[in-house]
Amino acid sequence: TTCAHKPSYTLGYNLYKWKVRARVGGVWKSWSETKGFTVTPPGFYSGFNGSMTGWQPAGDSAWSVSDTDLVSVTDEDDKFSYIYRSAGRYTDVDFSARMRCSGDLNCEQYLYIRATSTLSGLQEPLEGYSFGIYDGYFMVFKLADPLAEILEFGENKAILEGDWNTLRVVAYGSTLVFYINGVIVSIEDDNSYSRGFIGLGYFLQDPTLTTYLVDWARASVLLKGSASTFAVETGQP
Repeated sequence: TTCAHKPSYTLGYNLYKWKVRARVGGVWKSWSETKGFTVTPPGFYSGFNGSMTGWQPAGDSAWSVSDTDLVSVTDEDDKFSYIYRSAGRYTDVDFSARMRCSGDLNCEQYLYIRATSTLSGLQEPLEGYSFGIYDGYFMVFKLADPLAEILEFGENKAILEGDWNTLRVVAYGSTLVFYINGVIVSIEDDNSYSRGFIGLGYFLQDPTLTTYLVDWARASVLLKGSASTFAVETGQP
């Protein structure tokens, strides 16, 4: 015998716990073990064609949209510029964006996952994971206050210097897979952060007037049924 109950209100994007107990012969039985579940924001596609709906700038950097791109312009070095998807926190997600910088050749371009909306003194999320490229190199960081930990750093020919690049992160459980222009460049196993915001950003190493552009960004939620597909794609057990 099975039964179901539909709540009278819609659950928000959050973590929840639930338990049940049965009433048999007029007597309430013991509660079941507590189970947890997550209500995650839906996937999305942002073309930034005159709209940045759903995106929230953090810190004091200026963000806008043109007819074709998300845009941020600055000449301030040694400071991050960060914008995040404000609908809610994601757990298992496939997140990618196409971006480029013009101006500072050492402009670091980033994706963020499982990140906070609160910022460090450098205007970067206090916690989460970041994946960036600059000058032919890529880097993967585990963000923490006061110091970030480098999970991976190296040169890679998949990076198109001075041109558009598509960065992608697939996060499933503790496995994090990082792509540049369709090429896997790093697979990490880290369970420090399981849930957080997804975002975009950049960092200038030189005080050169620089324009950061994002052509599009998209995300899809990975459900438990995605595990087999994910394992085949990455070669993970």
